[in-house]
Amino acid sequence: NYSGWKLSAVASGCPRDFKRSVVIGDFDGDRKRDYTVKFMSGQKGYIVAFLGRGTDYRPYVLEDGSVSEMRSQGLSIARKGETYPEIVNDNFDRVTRRLQHDAPVGGTCESSAYLYIYRNGAFRRAFVSD
Repeated sequence: NYSGWKLSAVASGCPRDFKRSVVIGDFDGDRKRDYTVKFMSGQKGYIVAFLGRGTDYRPYVLEDGSVSEMRSQGLSIARKGETYPEIVNDNFDRVTRRLQHDAPVGGTCESSAYLYIYRNGAFRRAFVSD
C-alpha cells in the first residue's frame, strides 16, 4: 500500500523523547495497538496515524509538508491520564484536564508542540507549548 515511503530522519536539536519516527499507543481507546509514523514520499513529508480496524489499519494524515519542513518536526507520544492544564477544550476531560487516550505529539523542536487527540472519528490538534 505504501511503496516508496521512507521513515523520516529524526529532527536535530530535539529532546531525546521527541526524536522518533514511529510511536505506538492506543489513540482511540479500543485497547488495540495504533501507530503514528513520520515518513517521506517523493518531495513530501507526512505524519500519519494508523488506527487498527479489524485486521487492517485506517490512515489519518496529521501533518504534511515539504521534506525539509518534516525534517524539522519532532514526534513523540502523550499517555492516557497525563494532565495538560493549559488546554481548555472538548478534547480533554473538563474537570481533570487529563487525556482520555494516548495521543501522538508532533511539532517543531524549537518552538511548538501539538497533541493530536482522536475523538468522534477524527483527530484534532491541540496546542500544548510555545
